[in-house]
Amino acid sequence: AYKKAVDEFYAKNVWRHPVMADVDSTMQLMGAEQYRYFQGENETMIVGALRGYNAVPDLPKIKVPVLMTTGEFDELGPTLIEQHAKLIPGAKYIVYKDAAHVTQWDAAEQSVKDARAFFRAVDGRK
Repeated sequence: AYKKAVDEFYAKNVWRHPVMADVDSTMQLMGAEQYRYFQGENETMIVGALRGYNAVPDLPKIKVPVLMTTGEFDELGPTLIEQHAKLIPGAKYIVYKDAAHVTQWDAAEQSVKDARAFFRAVDGRK
């Protein structure tokens, strides 16, 4: 029952349109051991080493260009991501419709286009 609930949570809030051919390799390459150490077993609750860590007070200290993206159904919620983006001087914030946390799958074409535009602007080649 728990695994089924986690799977439903992922389907709604982590990746709504996963590229199934890429799921296994992505999960394999993401550093599962490190993920479990810092986060825990899944996205539903932080029980790893990052439990209780709060980086929010450090966000205004960031002095490099930042692009923060989120999906409208992101597990963290667009409102929280927007609040964090507002704390970072000059940060750019984008919300993707019908997307969850993994916007690279849920809004693949647009997220790549936006990332390229952001990097070009940062590099001075608008």
